[in-house]
Amino acid sequence: MGLITDQIFMRVLGAQFPCVLYSASMMEAKVVASLESLQFETLRSANNLVSLRFAFTRMGKSVPLSFFVTAKVTGFSPYNRKKPNINFVNLTYTQRPPDDLIRILGQLLDINVNSKKRKEERISLDEITARKLGMDTKNAVVKIEGRSIKCIIRDLSFSGAKILINSLGGSLQGKPIALELDFDDTDELITVPGRILRSENLKDREEIVTLAVQFEESGIPISYKTKINQFFS
Repeated sequence: MGLITDQIFMRVLGAQFPCVLYSASMMEAKVVASLESLQFETLRSANNLVSLRFAFTRMGKSVPLSFFVTAKVTGFSPYNRKKPNINFVNLTYTQRPPDDLIRILGQLLDINVNSKKRKEERISLDEITARKLGMDTKNAVVKIEGRSIKCIIRDLSFSGAKILINSLGGSLQGKPIALELDFDDTDELITVPGRILRSENLKDREEIVTLAVQFEESGIPISYKTKINQFFS
């Protein structure tokens, strides 16, 4: 999403309450905040009305996209019972959120829907599809048992990949693996964890192994899902 987590805060009667954004929708948000008696008194004085600041990075721009959403505090619950001053704070928007937030959340919802609906649909990688993905296939690397190994990516999907590597000897089936992908529009590698479902020697090339990789669903970065979704869109 490009959320800048350290620039999120609640503004209450001119005071800033640092917080962590826990969840957000088109109608409400939940944050985690440290609230002492002074902060609770300020909230009471404001009739529980706050302005929640959002901040997002923008591609190719040094100045972030930021805006406030007016909301009302509709509930508190403890975040950690050992630290009673740390609270979940439920916020209900008091007006329609800005179009920028609707667009960002809409894109995220679209990605999550498509990642399930088109889970097994594969992108065969060649020069044209790699360019459309903005991917540098020459720098693709997998990590297996602590070793970084250059690879050739045959295809990608929301849920997995097929890659070629030089044979390591022995069986690789069932072993954990992490695929590192280099895209043109970011300086950071996108790492996708997974597990090797199958390992087969390439016909007539015994030194080359084809690996069928299934990604760990809970570990797939949203940045990776975004890239695949943009290609299908």
